[in-house]
Amino acid sequence: MNEASASAVDAAPAAANKTVPPLRVCVLGLGGGGFHWEVQKIIQQVKRPLELVLVYAGPEGGLIYWNSKDQVRSQYVVRSPSLTGDGFVAKALGSARNVREALRILRIEKPDVVLAAGTAQALPFALAAKLLGTRLWFVESITRALHPCRTCAWMHRFGLGTRLYYYWNSLRPQLPRGICMEEDAK
Repeated sequence: MNEASASAVDAAPAAANKTVPPLRVCVLGLGGGGFHWEVQKIIQQVKRPLELVLVYAGPEGGLIYWNSKDQVRSQYVVRSPSLTGDGFVAKALGSARNVREALRILRIEKPDVVLAAGTAQALPFALAAKLLGTRLWFVESITRALHPCRTCAWMHRFGLGTRLYYYWNSLRPQLPRGICMEEDAK
């Protein structure tokens, strides 16, 4: 992430010698393990103090683990809407339930930004964030070097996220409005 892309959220609203309030970030997509690193890579770029709301998604919440120096305000467990073996009706009902749950969590926690990493759970939260006027940053999985995942493609196509990050320059033609983190690392 470059300085310009982080500046809008990192900018200290307080004058010198005043305490900067923490940026409240709802971190979504935890539960599978691999997305932790991807989310932490973004979080480490933010210069403000953080207050985290963690949302674990997967069967029974998946892996419920987080390691960070930042304060954790609260934690939630939601069921992923697209688990293998679910039929169309179960997926539709689960997705509707997850949009309702996302609205509830975002209303209670009032995050400054939702940070979602490569998960189908990002779609219900993206809809809820859009309805509530909350910014959403989506991070495509580092494992997606040739083609974005379906969730990322939908997030990009329908403009559901405020920012969309991806790791590999090879995705630029498919995600022209996204931010390539490979270039920022150079």
